[in-house]
Amino acid sequence: MSQLQSISLMTVMKAYELLELEGWIYVKPQSGYNVSAHFNQFKAPPPLQPQIVNQLIRINRHVLLGLLCCCGLGNTQC
Repeated sequence: MSQLQSISLMTVMKAYELLELEGWIYVKPQSGYNVSAHFNQFKAPPPLQPQIVNQLIRINRHVLLGLLCCCGLGNTQC
């Protein structure tokens, strides 16, 4: 894996060691590393809820008119 990702072998070994210590993976003799059963289950993320933030925004009158004209919301004087 270290050659595939062009990183140090020690970095890869340390990563595997940390994952094993934290219970994410386990070593199966003569088979390699496996993902622990309780981490091997896909759980759909909770649906995203839009967050409404009330925030005062000050816009220059000329900028506002320009935006309205660009969006086709302005009057004929754009």
